[in-house]
Amino acid sequence: WGFTLTLTASALQHSRPARLALAFTLLTRSASALHHSQRPKVLLVDCHDSYTHNVASWLHDAGATPEVVAADDAAFEEQLNKDAAALLRKYDALVLSPGPGHPAHVPRTLHQCLRHADDMPVLGVCLGHQFLALSEGGAVKRLQEPQHGLVSRVAHTGSRLFKGMEQGFEATRYHSLTVDESSLTNSDLRITARGLREGDVLAVEHVAKPRYGVQFHPESVATPRGSSIAANFLDVVRERSRRRPLVPSIQKHVPTSTSSFVTRATRLDVDGVDAA
Repeated sequence: WGFTLTLTASALQHSRPARLALAFTLLTRSASALHHSQRPKVLLVDCHDSYTHNVASWLHDAGATPEVVAADDAAFEEQLNKDAAALLRKYDALVLSPGPGHPAHVPRTLHQCLRHADDMPVLGVCLGHQFLALSEGGAVKRLQEPQHGLVSRVAHTGSRLFKGMEQGFEATRYHSLTVDESSLTNSDLRITARGLREGDVLAVEHVAKPRYGVQFHPESVATPRGSSIAANFLDVVRERSRRRPLVPSIQKHVPTSTSSFVTRATRLDVDGVDAA
């Protein structure tokens, strides 16, 4: 990577310290733009959950550039209907957010995204995790005791998403539905984590594609090792980028009130966003 630094005639007339200061500023801005362009670009589909922007901030802090779009956004659905594969090629990874309700009732945009994601890394959180299970022929059932705001210790298989993490790490749960383990017997998903005490399914992974689901909330401050999960997921994304270059992401976008999906997508810059 190279660049040319050109100083104007007026700048050359400044004192040497001023010229050095100008050069340093230009170099810093160029380095910042390069660093931002190397951050994986993640499409975060929002199922209208109050934690979605916490998930976005969590991804940003781990080194990604997330863009948030509502799952029922009309312009988003229109673009998916027009050419879903082309739209998804603009991103390096897909994240399906938490949300209320049953995963069988999510907007059809989630079905379209998974159908055309191909080998794109996918992470489902809570509702997104349950939807991933349903998309692979699984089922969900109601828990005997809702797990709203409760912390469980997690036993895991050492799979890619939990690489380098200790057994029994703490994770925060906000759900009353869970993936039915018996429904995964003939699916392409394997169970990679359970509640250490409860024994219920807390994470799954596709056997052939980079698709992962976690029932708990890794973005929560009450999941202390959540940043490791984000880092492991983004490592998967970067490995894929060795075969497919990362999507350039150098422009700064902010939410607007327009109806266009492209301009409504929320891209976090260095300051992140306020938690919902």
